Amino acid sequence: TGIGGIDAKEAGQAISEVAQLSIYSFDKYKSKDKDAGKTEVQSFTIIETDKTKIKNMEIGVKKGTIIARAQKLARDLVAEPALAATPTKLANVAKEVAKENRLKIKVLDKEACKK
Repeated sequence: TGIGGIDAKEAGQAISEVAQLSIYSFDKYKSKDKDAGKTEVQSFTIIETDKTKIKNMEIGVKKGTIIARAQKLARDLVAEPALAATPTKLANVAKEVAKENRLKIKVLDKEACKK
């Protein structure tokens, strides 16, 4: 537990999520600016002086990165226009995510959903 009673894992997770989600922007359909990317964070450093907390901080950062990635995907899907975010497209994204994470998935067709 560090300053303010915050656990190192939780601190690492929060820092990672905030750093990534604070710069999130759905700009898939915006024209690309010639200065694009110049204001984006390329990297950041977390400093922990207590060496016994570094491993837990790293675990938290990894978890926060996974959560932020999932949140950005969800935000992207919600922001898509209805013509782009069709049920088939959403099912395909779900299948991709399941495959990447070695999860089982069963996508129901229209008839199966009616049952």
